[in-house]
Amino acid sequence: MSEELVDELANRIKTMYGGRYQHLIRDLDTFHIGRDYATNVLLAKAKDALYDSPQKILEFGSGVGGTTRILAKRYPAAEITTVELTPESIAYNKRTTDSKNVRYICDNILNMDDFLKTETFDLTVCEECMCHIPNHSTLIKKIYNHLESPGVFAFTDWMISNRVNDQEIRQVTEDWNFAKMDSRKSYTEMLEKSGFTVKIVENKSVEFTKKDDGITASLGEPPLQIYEKLINPDEKTWDILREEILRFSDSLDLPEDIKQNEELLQQEMEKLRKMYIKTDYMLYLIWQNRMEVSLIIAQKT
Repeated sequence: MSEELVDELANRIKTMYGGRYQHLIRDLDTFHIGRDYATNVLLAKAKDALYDSPQKILEFGSGVGGTTRILAKRYPAAEITTVELTPESIAYNKRTTDSKNVRYICDNILNMDDFLKTETFDLTVCEECMCHIPNHSTLIKKIYNHLESPGVFAFTDWMISNRVNDQEIRQVTEDWNFAKMDSRKSYTEMLEKSGFTVKIVENKSVEFTKKDDGITASLGEPPLQIYEKLINPDEKTWDILREEILRFSDSLDLPEDIKQNEELLQQEMEKLRKMYIKTDYMLYLIWQNRMEVSLIIAQKT
């Protein structure tokens, strides 16, 4: 992978995530909650619903390819088609996925009828991507039409609970550029209306967030307490923020003298604190049972 590509990805991540970039630059493999653990749980659940190992797999919203690489390793004989809207992410995925069985398509998954024509798959997978797509019912119908019978659609997504309010939904969708959020119930209804049999619907929020890293791991406390500490930071919180800035100062393109420039260091710590407030707000809502990351397995019979 070229240095230019790394720089481009890093800059894109900084823009997308508004500052919580050190963990993402450190681990460009996947951005979703629970990392590889969540992917393996999803695929294990999907396998239970499949009669045989899938020969053709469709993945969309693949990002930089964390899920693609796990799919290629788990199903080395399968033909895998991965769809991603961002050219830089597709380029990174191509460079880092060691498999000749992967076909890469840079396009909007809503255009799948155009680039897939009449092609069908045994398994369709996506992780935390549906929330970035505006018309879930239309996409679900398209996915159904491009599945073999029997075939499986397995996905995880950020979903709302009946306790979340409109202001919280607006804040999350604005912060993370979400196009639409649904609930487990509304997803189930759309899937069944399209012809799917819904096999599994599980809230994986706590299980997956416990497998994630970041400041939650650094402070060793659940997000409820961490979010409060970010709002009103104590000495330990500031120390961790300082350590993060200094540890990744090279990756963040900060001035060389930042270690000696206390004023500049404080400014960067404050920026990082505000960005953690934004990103960890989602975890805060999860631990209040107001929002969730859930897993759904649906089968075309």
